[in-house]
Amino acid sequence: LDDPAEVMQMLLRQASQRAMVVCPTCGHSASRTGADDATCSECMSVIHLSDGIWQVIQLQ
Repeated sequence: LDDPAEVMQMLLRQASQRAMVVCPTCGHSASRTGADDATCSECMSVIHLSDGIWQVIQLQ
């Protein structure tokens, strides 16, 4: 990338994708509730980050 603005845009996109949590049960976006925990408002799953993988620990 030659343009500094393009580089910044790509870095911001990568950072937002790393921060996004996708529910393994339904595929919707989940909200972080802690450093290693998240909840899905669509299917109400409780998700935990274990060894770099988001895993469902409780289904509602």
